[in-house]
Amino acid sequence: MHNHTHPFYAKGNPMRTTTDTPTTATDINRINDLFERLRAAGCQLLTVNGYLHHEPVDHGEHLAYSHVHHAERAEDAELIELPVSYSDYGGSDIDAANVRALLAGYGDDTFVHLSGGHGSTGLALPYGRALPDDDDCDILPVLVDVIERLRDHPVIDEQAWSTYVDGLAEDAWDEWLRHDVISGLEALCPNGCDGCPVDDGLIRTTYYGFEANEWVCDTATTVVNLRHAEAVAHLARTLFEGNAS
Repeated sequence: MHNHTHPFYAKGNPMRTTTDTPTTATDINRINDLFERLRAAGCQLLTVNGYLHHEPVDHGEHLAYSHVHHAERAEDAELIELPVSYSDYGGSDIDAANVRALLAGYGDDTFVHLSGGHGSTGLALPYGRALPDDDDCDILPVLVDVIERLRDHPVIDEQAWSTYVDGLAEDAWDEWLRHDVISGLEALCPNGCDGCPVDDGLIRTTYYGFEANEWVCDTATTVVNLRHAEAVAHLARTLFEGNAS
């Protein structure tokens, strides 16, 4: 995967600590138009359960999904959720990577952070409000452009996606992959289980070093190696015969 530079990265990631409210009719109309574009791009309107939150939700806050529900009308909306949500059972690795790209590009304090059971994760914006420290409203239009482009090109940043999948592949070793590799290696060991090497570091390095490995995500948060059997065979040849392929 290749690193793509997107417009919002050029602006850097300034610290934002206040939320600016549009005051003129022109500002208000411009903000409203931008949020209508977000709705048209697939973002979902949300309202907050009033008995749990008595003050408007601000940028940078964290909310449980159980504290919000869908709003049918813009007049009832307090938040708008961006189309990048995911969980252990829904969404995709692309969504997870897009969340990380947005946070890297705009900063944690720009978004309302949504979370719930089974790893549910999402990002939202307070509906109809300017972004923090965006007096001239020049950051929000760029963010809207990024979200709109997802319809034609779902990946915000190719490098962020690649890094995310690589991280899942690395984490898989301690979670389940080591067991599968050792089991496959024992079946190929010429001297039976007792003759298998015990150097975990060498086993891991050789397995991950197999150039034909093809890592793909089967959920938003888990990854598999489509060339696993070949990688284990390569590992066995390297360790037992002494000749890497």
